[in-house]
Amino acid sequence: MKLCEVAGIAQSSYYKWLNRQASVSELINQELEKKIIEIAEQVHHIYGYRRMTLAVNRALHTNYNWKRIRRKKPKWFKPTAEHTAKNMLCCQFHATQPNEKWCTDVTELKYGNRRKKYLSAIKRAIKRNPKARPMIHSNRGFQYTSHAYRQLREKFQFQLSMSRVAKCLDNQPIESFWGTLKAEYYYLHSIESENELIRGIHTYIDFYQNERVVAKFNGLTPSEYRNKAII
Repeated sequence: MKLCEVAGIAQSSYYKWLNRQASVSELINQELEKKIIEIAEQVHHIYGYRRMTLAVNRALHTNYNWKRIRRKKPKWFKPTAEHTAKNMLCCQFHATQPNEKWCTDVTELKYGNRRKKYLSAIKRAIKRNPKARPMIHSNRGFQYTSHAYRQLREKFQFQLSMSRVAKCLDNQPIESFWGTLKAEYYYLHSIESENELIRGIHTYIDFYQNERVVAKFNGLTPSEYRNKAII
């Protein structure tokens, strides 16, 4: 098989794995996982591992230890210094001109049956402002400490700035925007499909930019305030 050749795996090993029989322990774990998912759906995912252990043992008439129920946390590698950046913004959020400072982040949005979609701020901003060379401030999430993000920085020549560890206020503008978006749109609607979520986000952001008046902008919308600064 071509895939086996590419992966460097003997075909005999592949067929052995394909035809293998699950062990008793694996079968028990599969049934246990189904029961955990079933209970989690019933209680809308509010149980922690301790309460889930009680619920599983009650349902199955078992006596599992919480260590058997608790899902192991993935092992994340701490970003090295070469993949992070100093906090160059230092909470100085005021800018003297457009495209001088950008703040970015990723937020999770759920729809339908607990399905997830992720929204990234300023994803399209560089394409719309190809001559901009801003300072882009982010947290230290894996999206921003990755090699791919470094390549974007080299390609578009923007300056890196990152929040200190566990200091969400270092990126307060974008955190505030996420809060506003969720309070004024996301939490007010029961969203069933991905397309519905995407349309709703686009509609709200258009409203936020072009219709939503802001007191600190003297009653102007963000677009009006920005255009006034350019003039």
